[in-house]
Amino acid sequence: MALAAEQVVQAIADRLAGQTAAGSRVYTDRWWPIDSDDLPAIKVVTGDEEFDVRDALPRSVVEDSLDVNVRAYVKARTGIDAEMNAMASLILKAAFAPPMMYGLEPLGIDRDAETDGPADTAVVTVRLRAHIMFYADDPDTIISTP
Repeated sequence: MALAAEQVVQAIADRLAGQTAAGSRVYTDRWWPIDSDDLPAIKVVTGDEEFDVRDALPRSVVEDSLDVNVRAYVKARTGIDAEMNAMASLILKAAFAPPMMYGLEPLGIDRDAETDGPADTAVVTVRLRAHIMFYADDPDTIISTP
């Protein structure tokens, strides 16, 4: 079984697949190579995690606040800001569609545009936070959301 954080990332990636202009090009490997011909594409990766340990006999329960970064890579010759904003909107709509998962909350949106040869490329990152709980001695099993 995978670490709880990895399960959350995969669930978000699964929810996004087919819901944006990226189609099925949704990856969970931060180093997955993306060629400009494959854009738009999305990478869903873990950010920071903060643990709050609750000692509960006989096992300690960990309340995990997990940051998840959804990075959408887009390109356009004109209107790159419109492309980034449209992708961010679709990501938020898909991530927060019912049923709610993992106590997900939006944290913000970051935009970064660069020129890459003849086409403009940009990355828009939708920052999310998930809330899960697991036993300290079993970090692969999500027991609930706080």
